[in-house]
Amino acid sequence: KCLSDLASKRKGVTISCAPILFEVIKKSLGARIHSLLRQKNASQEQDAHAKTIGKSHPLLQQSGLSPTPSLASLDSSLLETLEQLITMVTDACIDSRNFDSFPFRQTSIDVNDSIVCFLRDLFAFLDPNSVHRLILVYFSRFVMKKGKHWSNRDSKIGLICSWEICKLRLNAVTLLIRFPDFVKINFPLLEKIDARHLSASTKATL
Repeated sequence: KCLSDLASKRKGVTISCAPILFEVIKKSLGARIHSLLRQKNASQEQDAHAKTIGKSHPLLQQSGLSPTPSLASLDSSLLETLEQLITMVTDACIDSRNFDSFPFRQTSIDVNDSIVCFLRDLFAFLDPNSVHRLILVYFSRFVMKKGKHWSNRDSKIGLICSWEICKLRLNAVTLLIRFPDFVKINFPLLEKIDARHLSASTKATL
């Protein structure tokens, strides 16, 4: 709330420390999940000594590791906190006053990229449904005007604000789709698309 008040009062503000903040959050979540998995694997290793060796793989029994660690799910309070953080930082990035100077414009681009990279990296250890929700919260800020300092105008340095915000959105889409296994991770939506229809539409376009 304090950062939100400062962001609303300061002209042309962007939260330039956001990339560091997102890295800290990501590493903290990863460390916590890794700790929980180690505890789980330790308990599995103890249980494995009471079972017959032939019932499980020898390597798994020796290491105590589970074959495929399940992805973590966030509780409602933590998920809501992340939603508020992403909302606040995204609103600061697309503030039209950022495009009145080149330094603020570059900062907004860097911070926006850090948000998307943070969301993209969450697919590595969080349940996809939670990450999908956070991504929808992020993109919703580009179409909602409530609580934001945004206007479609020519900036003081000759930039069109709506064009600059469109570039931020395109950068976000590019960062999201350019990583391995994007289709596999997002299978609820993307694997339902018939490849034949895609090929047909591509040929028709060409």
